[in-house]
Amino acid sequence: MWLPDLSHLSPVRLAKRPDDRAAHPGWNQCFRWRDQQPRANSWAVGDPQLRSLLPTFLQVEAVIWQGGQVQELPPLPGDADGGAAAINDNGDAVGFTGCVTGAVHAILWQHGKPIDLGSLGGVTGNFAFDISNRGEVVGQSDLPADTTHHAFLWTKDDGMQDLGTLPGIPGSVANGINNKGQAVGFSDDFEGNTVALLWQNRVMTDLNTLIPPNSPLFLLEALSINDRGQIAGFGHLANGEHRGFVLTPSQGEAPLNQE
Repeated sequence: MWLPDLSHLSPVRLAKRPDDRAAHPGWNQCFRWRDQQPRANSWAVGDPQLRSLLPTFLQVEAVIWQGGQVQELPPLPGDADGGAAAINDNGDAVGFTGCVTGAVHAILWQHGKPIDLGSLGGVTGNFAFDISNRGEVVGQSDLPADTTHHAFLWTKDDGMQDLGTLPGIPGSVANGINNKGQAVGFSDDFEGNTVALLWQNRVMTDLNTLIPPNSPLFLLEALSINDRGQIAGFGHLANGEHRGFVLTPSQGEAPLNQE
């Protein structure tokens, strides 16, 4: 096994994390401001509290840094904005394009051209977060009706595949993937509670089951995994304080480095 299953997860109260969609209902219409007037194709914030924290306009474009210059990665035709989240050694980038009030597409850019990776049935919450050198992509995609999302794995041969979620928890997100096909992320519920996850050979494992039962840290989110199988993320202590962690594969005790 990649990491030994040392014990069952001890009951620990999960910390709460704000849900962006629930906490920020004021996102409304897509505009671009030019000469103090709204124009089509940008993201506007309708919540007065958010307006007090953000500029009165926001337009986002996906870019890469190449040859000493910033180069735009074009959105899908008809999409207003975009963002790139990761790039592999082959120059393939992933992210999203769309509009916050409409369809948002998980995107792969190859040779500077956007490719729609599809969805798990939803429209407004599709994002690609990481890509391996093998061209495997992970992220999140909304299910039909856009009430929740699941982690996905996309490959050229099989397209977008649902990676599922833990029993009793409606959502999941895949944040990172290495060049061996191991992916990491978390399951989340409607209140923002999260549990860190590993996917290996399409099998999902709660990372809290792979650390000693007396660990002071409950693992909330796994953010990345390297080719040695080391996993970085964050969790919380019993008093609610958050800490970063690095998990290192071991055939003995599974060490947990806290920062």
